[in-house]
Amino acid sequence: SIPLLQLRRDIVDGKRAFIIIDDGGLDPVNIDESRPNVVLLIDDVFTHGVTKHAAARAVLDAGYSVTEIAVVLDRNQANNTDLGGLTGLGITTVLSCLDLMVLVDMLVAMKLILPYEHEIIRAYLLGASAS
Repeated sequence: SIPLLQLRRDIVDGKRAFIIIDDGGLDPVNIDESRPNVVLLIDDVFTHGVTKHAAARAVLDAGYSVTEIAVVLDRNQANNTDLGGLTGLGITTVLSCLDLMVLVDMLVAMKLILPYEHEIIRAYLLGASAS
């Protein structure tokens, strides 16, 4: 089985923070000193990078190494190479907003999405408030 760390958002000392929930399979202390325990952070959406920075910082502070963050959708609203001074982190995305908008346009053309739904989705993807 693959070791898993879960990050849970919580309030610590009145501030939002990430708490690491470890299933016991990944020890931050290096058993093999030549290879540190590297963690791949996975998240659903990249918007501004604030939560990615906080999550990476929590993992680093716990003694793990982070070199890559994988996200399903990049909303293209920030310079995803700037994670608040955390250098050396790569961002890998499955879809960009442009990719998803092309897909949504195809679904509209196929009449699988109604025009008003199309506008709501486009507004979200473009970062505007959908009304």
